[in-house]
Amino acid sequence: MKVYTFFTRAYYALMLVMAFVVLILLVLNVYIIVRELSSALTSKSRRVLDELIAQILMFFVLIELTRAFTEYFQYKVVRLHIMAEIASIFILREVLIKFYVGEYDWLILIAFSVLLLSVVFVRTICLRFSPKH
Repeated sequence: MKVYTFFTRAYYALMLVMAFVVLILLVLNVYIIVRELSSALTSKSRRVLDELIAQILMFFVLIELTRAFTEYFQYKVVRLHIMAEIASIFILREVLIKFYVGEYDWLILIAFSVLLLSVVFVRTICLRFSPKH
């Protein structure tokens, strides 16, 4: 029983550390966005704007990760539908970056679409059959 208690506390401590890491990454991402925004306004370079858009899309992924950790600390479980939401946002981020940069490889876009539909299907099943909290 002592081993179980030790591992439970260690797991909880590691999750807490990871939550702080994600929070720090979120704050750093906002700083990078603000810094690149001022550069994008003064620069005519498309590369700066590309990086700014990628950072803004990454911000949404970090927001969802922060929400996942908040849910973990509230319910003491990792909720699968939230992980599916994070995966779908990350997939959408990659697709939007591919479209914005102009990489229209249709095979990769179709693969991303199938992956996104699969993740949305898993999220829907999770929400439909999830236990109530």
